[in-house]
Amino acid sequence: MFSYCSSLTQTDIDWSKIRTISDTAFMFCENYALSSLSIPNLTSLGAHAFDHSKITSVTNLGSITSIADSCFENCGSLTSVIVP
Repeated sequence: MFSYCSSLTQTDIDWSKIRTISDTAFMFCENYALSSLSIPNLTSLGAHAFDHSKITSVTNLGSITSIADSCFENCGSLTSVIVP
């Protein structure tokens, strides 16, 4: 979706409508600073989805059933992920 968009700093996404985040969706969005990400209806998270992003915390992954390898790899600002 936005992979390698290094100039991306914010989005206006209605996270409540998201069910799946595909592989590499926000990979290398190094200036995309997400905090307290809540995706209440999420069911799957793809490989390297947030790799190299500045995500700081994930507070709600909905009713997730699948988290792929390395979805939060190289997220040096990530301090917590709450998984149901």
